[in-house]
Amino acid sequence: MFKKTCELLARADEAISMLVMVSLSRNLFFICADLLDVRRSQIRSLSNLTFYWYSLIYLILRTFFVYICASEINDESKKSVEVFRAVPRASWCIEIKRFNDDVSCDIIALSGWKFFYITREIVLKVCGSIITYELVLLQFSDEFSTINDDPCANSTFN
Repeated sequence: MFKKTCELLARADEAISMLVMVSLSRNLFFICADLLDVRRSQIRSLSNLTFYWYSLIYLILRTFFVYICASEINDESKKSVEVFRAVPRASWCIEIKRFNDDVSCDIIALSGWKFFYITREIVLKVCGSIITYELVLLQFSDEFSTINDDPCANSTFN
């Protein structure tokens, strides 16, 4: 039964892996772009500010929860290994040994066009990458904000 489920997951992954890749890329791009816009834009009205933060938080939470739910596939596949480890090795037969090797060695998860597999670790790495990216952008935007953006202001022809 488990092998049939893995085959079904592999077929589903073949069908939607490109969609997963595009979805994750799009969501990460818009999260980073919206976070960058916080520093650049001057949001003046309360309604615009409320809408901006609501949409940004909604985008972040939606992306996070979709990929946490997708990573549950990998987490559930690892639970059978815990059951096998509770059984003494002396009572294992050759089929159980092979099955344990298959489950513990294979990556059973959805993929993003076979570039990466959606696991809990990758979700946390992506969150860390977004935070690092934003910290770097904040440092560079502080450096560039001290430079006057008006090229005519420093002109000697005034």
